[in-house]
This record gives sequence, structure tokens and C-alpha cells, in this order.
Amino acid sequence: SKRPVNDDFNLFYFSRNYHLFGRDDLALRHYNKLLTKFPDSVYAEDALFFLGIFYFDVKKDYRKATYYLKIVVEKKSERWGKAAYYYLGRANSQIGNYNESISAYGKTNIERLPQDVLVHLIASKAGVHPLAH
Repeated sequence: SKRPVNDDFNLFYFSRNYHLFGRDDLALRHYNKLLTKFPDSVYAEDALFFLGIFYFDVKKDYRKATYYLKIVVEKKSERWGKAAYYYLGRANSQIGNYNESISAYGKTNIERLPQDVLVHLIASKAGVHPLAH
């Protein structure tokens, strides 16, 4: 019989594998179990970041993605901070939060804003309001 996955390392390991191999329900269940059972785990920050990526890439739920990614940046993550800001920029532009998007991109290493954000920034400075997509 199968033993339940109960330690933080294995929960994270299984979460990532399920995530990468498209087993979405199992990935979510394991990420959430890790965060619930082991909120102070060394893997908790990783789980929060990858939940944000999961909601961004897999579910296309940009509001949920920003929820998890904001937690990562609020924790001042050394490992995921810049990447979390980058995805926060992308997710915020997807939901039309361009000011938050520009602010997030400003905390990354990217040299130029993505075109949709740049168009919005230029238009707003010119007093024109482009249609949100």
C-alpha cells in the first residue's frame, strides 16, 4: 500500500513533479498540504513561488498568481524575489493593473518593459487611455 507523503521535503518534491508533469490537481493538493502542515519549512517559500507560477502558467488565473507572488516578495525572498517581481509584472499587466506592473518590473533586472506595458505607460503619459485587453 502507498504511504502518504507527510514530510516537507517529499511534499515539495512531489508538488514540483506533479506540477511539471501536468498533474494539476495533485500539484495543488501537495503545495497546499506543504504550506498548511509546514508553514515554516525551508520549502515554504519555494512552494509559494511555484504556486504563483502554477496559477500564472497553468491556470491563467492572474489574480491568484499575484496573491502568491506578493507573499514571496513581502518575505524579501533572496532566492525568488526578482523572479517573483518579474511574474508579478506580467500577471498585473494581464489583469490591467499597469501601475503595479511597472512598479514590479522596476524591481527586476530586465532592461526594457514588455511592449503592452510600455504602450500603456507612453499612452498614459500622453493623456491617452489605450483599451485594456
